[in-house]
Amino acid sequence: VPSNNAALVAAGWPVSNLTDYQSLLTDVDTLNTQQELAKKLVPENTDAAMLVRNQCYTYIQTLMTLKDIVYYENLQKRHDWALATNLNQIRATHGGGGGATGAIGGTVNSLTMGNQPATVNVVGTSLTASTNALGGYSINNVPVGAQSVRAWLNSNPANIQTQPTTVIAAGVVNVSFSFP
Repeated sequence: VPSNNAALVAAGWPVSNLTDYQSLLTDVDTLNTQQELAKKLVPENTDAAMLVRNQCYTYIQTLMTLKDIVYYENLQKRHDWALATNLNQIRATHGGGGGATGAIGGTVNSLTMGNQPATVNVVGTSLTASTNALGGYSINNVPVGAQSVRAWLNSNPANIQTQPTTVIAAGVVNVSFSFP
């Protein structure tokens, strides 16, 4: 059990969840030792020996039952913790759910007119940005996963370009546009 505990702690399992089970194991070992001592100190055939052994046996059974309950509660906690940890890793790696977001940034320019004011939008969302004086833009809090980004020059809003991209959690994806 201690080697498992060290691995769990190293992986982020709260140390406080390990102590109940460990202390119950110690109590059971202590009572087993006391029962063995009682057998040696009190003659086998006396009522006192029977009473001590029965009391120790009852305490041991109670502690074993409690130990099993704590052990299974600990297993359930470990299962829930591992499940939550794995779900967070999946969300961080593959996106989706849990509100994971990233950002999209880039430039919009016109080959014939230089840097013109433009608007960039993440399709299907209200996430929109205007370009700065250098044609750059940045859109934060974009849901992770596949997205489409569209841009248009403010002087010609009918000419729209759209590009697909994949947003990664806590990352910035570059999507640039070039108009004729």
